[in-house]
Amino acid sequence: MIKKQAFILAGDFLIRTPVSPINRLDLSHNDLKLFAHELAKDDFFLDAIIASSSEVYERFAEWNKNGFDKPDNELKLHLTLLKYWIRMASRCTPYGAFAGVAPGLTGNNTNLNIQGRDEHIFSSRIDMGCLSAIIEDLNNRNEVKSHVRYFINNTIYKISDHYRYIEFKNTGKRFRYAISEVEFNEYLELVLNKAIAGCTIGELVEILTQEEISQEDAFDFVLEIIESKLLVSELEPLITGNDPLETLIHKINNIPSLDDIVNRLKTIKSILSTSKLLSVNEHNQICSQLEKITPGFVNSAIIQTDLFLSGNFSLKKEVLEEIVRDATKIYMSRAQRYKGTAIEAFINRFMQRFPGREIQLVLALDMEYGIGYGDFTNERTDKPNLLNELEILENEHIEDPVYMNTYKRFQLKKLHESLVNGAREIMITNEEMDRLIKSANVEAHDSMSIFGSLLGKSHEDIDKGNYSFFLSNCGGPTSSVYLGRFCLGNERILEMVKTHLSDEAAMEPDCIFAEIVHNPEPRLANVTTRPVLRQYEIPIVTQSAVESANRIAISDLYISIENRDIILKSKSLNKRVIPRLANAHNTKNSTIPVYRFLSDLQYHNYAPRYFWDWGELSESPFLPRVTFGKIILFPAQWQLKKEDHEILKDFDASELEKYFKEIASKLGLPKFVLMAESDNYLVVDIENGSCLSILRNELLKKGTISLREFFATPDNCVVTDKDGNKYCNEIVIPIKKKNKDTPRRALREMPSIKPESFSPGSQWLYFKVYCGTKTAERLMIEVISPLVSNLHEEKIISKWFFIRYRDPEHHLRIRFHVSQPEKIGNVLSLFNNYTKQYLKDELIHNIQLDSYIRENDRYLPFNIELSEELFHFDSDAMLKIVGLLNESGDERMRWLIGMRALDMFLNELEFNLDDKISLLTKLEHNFAQEFLSHELLRANMNARYRQETKSIFNVLDYTSEHNPLVEMAIQIFHERSLKMAPLLSTVKEYRSAFKDIDLSPFIASHIHMFFNKLFDSNPRKQEWVIYNFQLRYYKSNLAIAKSKLHR
Repeated sequence: MIKKQAFILAGDFLIRTPVSPINRLDLSHNDLKLFAHELAKDDFFLDAIIASSSEVYERFAEWNKNGFDKPDNELKLHLTLLKYWIRMASRCTPYGAFAGVAPGLTGNNTNLNIQGRDEHIFSSRIDMGCLSAIIEDLNNRNEVKSHVRYFINNTIYKISDHYRYIEFKNTGKRFRYAISEVEFNEYLELVLNKAIAGCTIGELVEILTQEEISQEDAFDFVLEIIESKLLVSELEPLITGNDPLETLIHKINNIPSLDDIVNRLKTIKSILSTSKLLSVNEHNQICSQLEKITPGFVNSAIIQTDLFLSGNFSLKKEVLEEIVRDATKIYMSRAQRYKGTAIEAFINRFMQRFPGREIQLVLALDMEYGIGYGDFTNERTDKPNLLNELEILENEHIEDPVYMNTYKRFQLKKLHESLVNGAREIMITNEEMDRLIKSANVEAHDSMSIFGSLLGKSHEDIDKGNYSFFLSNCGGPTSSVYLGRFCLGNERILEMVKTHLSDEAAMEPDCIFAEIVHNPEPRLANVTTRPVLRQYEIPIVTQSAVESANRIAISDLYISIENRDIILKSKSLNKRVIPRLANAHNTKNSTIPVYRFLSDLQYHNYAPRYFWDWGELSESPFLPRVTFGKIILFPAQWQLKKEDHEILKDFDASELEKYFKEIASKLGLPKFVLMAESDNYLVVDIENGSCLSILRNELLKKGTISLREFFATPDNCVVTDKDGNKYCNEIVIPIKKKNKDTPRRALREMPSIKPESFSPGSQWLYFKVYCGTKTAERLMIEVISPLVSNLHEEKIISKWFFIRYRDPEHHLRIRFHVSQPEKIGNVLSLFNNYTKQYLKDELIHNIQLDSYIRENDRYLPFNIELSEELFHFDSDAMLKIVGLLNESGDERMRWLIGMRALDMFLNELEFNLDDKISLLTKLEHNFAQEFLSHELLRANMNARYRQETKSIFNVLDYTSEHNPLVEMAIQIFHERSLKMAPLLSTVKEYRSAFKDIDLSPFIASHIHMFFNKLFDSNPRKQEWVIYNFQLRYYKSNLAIAKSKLHR
């Protein structure tokens, strides 16, 4: 059970609104050509468009001047303009001149009065993608190289006689990062140590010539180091600090040959200094200057614009406190402890590889020396045949099954009740919320934020408590996730954030809060660039703007694990480090393990941000609104499917209006709905033919669209201008714990049969042989197979089995049951003789003897000896199969043979077709939860199955002729079946006698262990694909059988 955690306001709030009032959506624009001509006269709209997309602006200008020959191109442009126009009045997400932010005050009453768009402040700066391109061009110029300083790449670390580091390459649109390695030498060390404080090429050449190296060789050596990115130019843009353009001008101002470029950059800086929205003319002036700085420069985005709203924004303190009370209650009821799969896997590998040790973080994350992180582990890098064209990713986090069952049952119960009663709203009571909180077990971050929309008729109504709050999300890891990016352009927001971060740090006085500083992509830097916000920073490739004493190099970070809690420590400062990221960048696609790890660590042992999630129910045709008191957790939602509306394809605007009038009446759709896809939303007026054209196009293109209630209608909007116009809003409310109290959760005891342990020297000998995946295959053929034959012939062992294991690194786990205990020495001697050459050649890098701990409770209801016998016969068969595969070189046959073996095993258990489908449905579903299923993956899996259908049907056909390899494999599995028969008879008898006891976990465990032995890499992903394909095959056979029956 969770201990109640009270939260209070951390200070003031942030408000976000579109630049135009929602009233605009009441206008009807069925004549799109006329509408577009009207927009062409709106200078503000043109300026906003060119700031957001110069490509759209150029197409618009071309059409306005000359028209388009093709009506389809004209319609496409007009609908695009309509989307922009709708967004300008209905979406609060800050985006160029379309929507902006402002700090708001906590006060005695509510006043949300916004000024007109001409009064707002527009902060424009050069786009970071554009600036990165300029810097890349400058860095390649010899006259620049000779003047600028170079700093040591802050990701360098040493392993044995090599340096490893993160190398980056600017390809124009993106950075490519990779782990690189160079051999250590004393001259390289000399240069790198000198460059810690920053040096010019001349200064570095000078220290080398003092070591009796020629001037020419020294110069070439330094250039080579720079080219390898072991040294980083000081011109590379800073992600924290002052304005990047101003910083660049300062750094190149004294390079004589760059006077013209400096003057042009200063001209650009002068144009950008206005607080008004840049005009089309000013935008073109900047383009002209850029062309002369970098000839041939082409970039559709050259300006990043942030809009800071003018007005008087305050909210009554009691209103905010009521929202905080209820929103955090909702957060604690739904939130679960974050258990990212990558973090959990890392902990498991670390505890086995480095038990009780403190290790340098870069070594722990190193894919060769350490255990890697996430997708970046010492896993085999070549892709197995079965996974070709299938990009299978792990799910973002693991859910606590006990808690989630409680929550999902609650959701299903409430939905069922509402549908039975015909209700359009699910109202959660205080009692229900308290029960959910009791079921949850979560630790909240000390500093968080609440994000949502305030709805009401007037300021006075809100102060009287007559309001609703549509909660989008709530949580940590810090209150500044949505605020950091706006600190560069607004002093009040900057001070607000610094106060919040200072309060957060004060709650952990013995720890260091350090900002993660990294530039993931040139254009992403537009939203990740921020001032220096914390005293300490952890720079990753990017240079840091804080004092050198406050920069924590990743090589200075050490990691240990205590009670599954990851402890990160700065060795030089001798303090625990808590990494934080004061922006909303989604790091899961990063190719830099240390960046992903530090970002994920923010959530370790804490709950992720809350948002209402219907999960599997989200595809329902209708979902009611969900509320708790004044909080709206989720809007009503309708699903439209293409197959139900194919008739729409050829409708004109009037026909669309008529059709949707009937649909709206039937479904109960309001006039305005949100068309939702992921986090992209567009307001659609279902009485407007032009809007309906957009909806129709999306439906026919995507196949399914979600329509949601749109709450921000004029009578629900409380942000008002002097003319009485109403504006949508979103509010970010920073909060913090009232009292710092984060007790550790007691571990839940799991009932278990006491395991048996067999230490080295007992009847079980257990070897761990550490080697690569390909070496493991060789060992199975050249070492284990002859060794097992020898031990069997001498009657030294009665059974044995092996598994492949990847935690912490690749190894084979081999267990021998010694029937003659006095001959244990013989086994050890033989094992040594068979493996010594591989150890000498370093193909095996370690062999360990360990205790065999029997998993007595895993293979119930049968005793473990039965399972060990089955493993024994599986292992014997697998040695022969690996030998066959090695001789043939046909890796594709590995998984096809696996499918045949699975089917034979199920036949031996006397499974009929329905039994097989039932079991495979469970297995496929369970594995699908582990991996991230997305539309492209599903399409690729469908295509791959179609491609392999003939081969699958052939290998599973017991009457067909097969190629010699398959025939030999079938014979091997047939021999296995004969040996297993007495054991499986016991299973079949039990299954027949106790029909109410589910044996699928036992059977699934044995199938899983078989595939573990078969697949040499990515075993769980391949196992999932096997289940998916085999299930399709069984369902096809069932359909064929039913078809024959009906004839």
